[in-house]
Amino acid sequence: MALADLADEVAALENGTGTAEVSKADAKDAYASLYHADIPKLADADLVEYDQDQKTVALTQTAAELRPLLDVADDWPL
Repeated sequence: MALADLADEVAALENGTGTAEVSKADAKDAYASLYHADIPKLADADLVEYDQDQKTVALTQTAAELRPLLDVADDWPL
């Protein structure tokens, strides 16, 4: 997935809107956070691969193996 598209998705989730309604400022903030903080941490944990030339992010096999745990955690009340 393109990092810019991921930023739009994150901004939409954070703002409770669809990606079409995300402001450029919110998308830019999400992009900066992903690029500078979140993606490097996830890459260090072997959960994503980031291709800097293509500016794309992909889940690793490790992340795929964690998916069932995330699905269960999603169902727990906060």
